[in-house]
Amino acid sequence: MRSITQKNRMIRNFIAVDIPDEIKDKIAEIQMELQPILPKVSWVKPSNIHLTLKFLGDVAPEQIPSIEDVIRRTVEDQQPFNMEIGSIGAFKNFSQPKVLWIGVTTNATPIAKLAESLDSTLNCLSFPKEGRKFIPHLTIARIRNRISLTEFVSYFDAYDQMDYVPIHVKQISLIKSQLNSEGAVYTKLQTVQFGIG
Repeated sequence: MRSITQKNRMIRNFIAVDIPDEIKDKIAEIQMELQPILPKVSWVKPSNIHLTLKFLGDVAPEQIPSIEDVIRRTVEDQQPFNMEIGSIGAFKNFSQPKVLWIGVTTNATPIAKLAESLDSTLNCLSFPKEGRKFIPHLTIARIRNRISLTEFVSYFDAYDQMDYVPIHVKQISLIKSQLNSEGAVYTKLQTVQFGIG
């Protein structure tokens, strides 16, 4: 069992694709449109919106260089690609929602394969593999109350086709997450470009 001192040294980490500001601005508009009908959800700050590829949890500082090395090796042959977002979904589902998200609707295969590759290669550093299928998404709200969103599905249908510019994915980042009373604060520890060994 870790001591309190060791636990305090740990860094909460995840690997993600950053989202362009213009996309974040459009998501902020959607959040504002939905706020009047969904008052019981906790909206993610647009500045914090990203596409998580792998959540690592609490990591010892001395592990960070090894993680960065695995990320570099994983993307050294990765080609840049475009993807488009749209369609609102929920985890677990709309009847028992915990997370409200916007999904990847066009060209989701490359991002899914990248997440699977990271999941596999990071296993060599004893990070457990995910037990469920990867669904690429951008979390826009978290739901802590027991509510159903099924009656709002017709509202969500309006966002199935969104006129967004494609997101050009050419790099991924290792990000530190610090939780405080106002929510999460994210800091990029390392950004790795595709195709650089």
